[in-house]
Amino acid sequence: MSTKAKLTLLGSTVFAVTTIWFVHRIQNQEKEIMHQGVIRDEERKKNKQKNILEYKEQKELYAELVKDQNKFTEQTDEEK
Repeated sequence: MSTKAKLTLLGSTVFAVTTIWFVHRIQNQEKEIMHQGVIRDEERKKNKQKNILEYKEQKELYAELVKDQNKFTEQTDEEK
């Protein structure tokens, strides 16, 4: 086998191996990015549930406040 043929084979082999390595690396990065998306989605769901619960609590507190204010208003109206 001539030197030129050996260099061509070596160059082709190095190019193929480098290309395969690069594609594999990109696939792993994309997989990690997609996994981070799942983690962010789970965090968003947790925050949303927390916000919904907090909203319900605030709504109940507001209803209680309005009820107390109505009682107070009724009491002051009766005193007049």
